[in-house]
Amino acid sequence: MGWEKYSLVSRYALRYSLLESGENLGLWKLALSNNLQRAGEGEKTVIQPSINLLLSGEILNYPEFDLFGYLITNTNPQNAREAPVKISHAVSLTPYNYDSHFCGNLGLAKRMIENTGKIDPNLFTIEEHQTYYIYTVVIDVDRIGQNKIYLLKKQGKDQKDKDNNENTDDEQSADNIKGKKGKKGNKSGVTVKEEGSKYVINGIEGEGELTIEKKNNDREVTYIEKDNVHIFSQTLTDRGNGVKSRIANLINSILYLNRNIKGRNEILHPKLLIAGFYHGKPYKSYKDKIILSDQYEEIYEEKNEPTKDNEIRIVRKVVKLRKPLFKIVDSGITQERIKTIDKAEKLLLEDSNQSSENKSLISKLFSDGNLSDIYVFHAPEINVELLQKDAKKLSNETP
Repeated sequence: MGWEKYSLVSRYALRYSLLESGENLGLWKLALSNNLQRAGEGEKTVIQPSINLLLSGEILNYPEFDLFGYLITNTNPQNAREAPVKISHAVSLTPYNYDSHFCGNLGLAKRMIENTGKIDPNLFTIEEHQTYYIYTVVIDVDRIGQNKIYLLKKQGKDQKDKDNNENTDDEQSADNIKGKKGKKGNKSGVTVKEEGSKYVINGIEGEGELTIEKKNNDREVTYIEKDNVHIFSQTLTDRGNGVKSRIANLINSILYLNRNIKGRNEILHPKLLIAGFYHGKPYKSYKDKIILSDQYEEIYEEKNEPTKDNEIRIVRKVVKLRKPLFKIVDSGITQERIKTIDKAEKLLLEDSNQSSENKSLISKLFSDGNLSDIYVFHAPEINVELLQKDAKKLSNETP
């Protein structure tokens, strides 16, 4: 104990695979190059959403930014969105024993014999760890489908003189918004005019005059003016159904998650899924309440078989005694809340009819704002057991 090594899949890799899986399943579209930009100077540039995509409100149409946030550095002040959907790193439940796969490009090397007269493949090793991983996805429903943008106001000479003569604590705390501390952005600020059904923005460096529609079929933008900043509030037009659909697509992406790794397509569909709905109280993390037991309870069988040449061949095989057992330490989950994973999509996402009893849990979440419940879904090849013992004591009892 204490010397084991555990493998990790970063939250960035999981987010990438979730977005790619969602796009491959036709659940959403990812932003194309014309909606992206490189911001910065010289070689120190970063790829980020374009300013036009940000200000138009179209950025809400892309789940990669609505769900997982963004940072845009070349506005003044910088505009950032904290991710409403947070993903933890995925950590293995069993130690990594430095297993590796010895490889070589043998096919190409054989074809080169005609030219070189020898076989000389390029040899390499790939580290491998086949095991179960655990990670957490937390969704803040109230923050999806809406956004706020801040732009520094262009100030006249009288206002600048006043700002230079006054130096109150409130102004010091607002320095970031005024753009005094940052080298990037538009220090001179911008102007905003309201023209009928549009807002016209001038003064953003390199963008010229930008025109923003107040409302269209999928989003609407409202505008207010404060002392030092212009504030744009962006919302999906049919936010209730839009957010519901976006969450459903995210859950589908998790249920059918695949990951392309070095020429392999790894199926990462969850074997155990704990879905919790929490209203007005902190959510529960089960990362330290799931214990894997019997993962390596196997027997090795060996027998001798005679061959035609009167030699003895030794045959070895591995027989697994039992299914992997996942022990969940929680007194709040009841046995009737444990379902097989094939029922997850129907129970979480599908409405069988309009009656409230047959609505999906996602629909109930929006129709009944006080929904608080926990469900456990598991694949048939694993077993699940509920425990009400202390997790720390239990972990010392399991092998």
